Amino acid sequence: MLIVAAAAVKPPVTSKQIMCEPRPFGKHEKLFDVLHDVRLRNCVPARKPKLSEANKLARLLFAEDHATWTAERLSCVLFTDESTFLSRWDQRQRIWRVVDTRYE
Repeated sequence: MLIVAAAAVKPPVTSKQIMCEPRPFGKHEKLFDVLHDVRLRNCVPARKPKLSEANKLARLLFAEDHATWTAERLSCVLFTDESTFLSRWDQRQRIWRVVDTRYE
């Protein structure tokens, strides 16, 4: 039941992460049976909207207010929402999630 705890307590969790947890059985197929028995499902992660309308407006106002700033002056600004993007990822990641918890 350590596997079930790993999947239920730390969602979203991938099969690869679950397989690293200690388990009392050896077959990979058994893992799926155990997780299905406790109402965990293998699914594609839901995509949440990244920016609300309020965030978009705040960004626009910031850009308008600072349009005349030089690059040197802007270099002192810390942007905390910067992201790294992968350009070669062509696989759909799947996760184990408790039934009816798509956006949690």
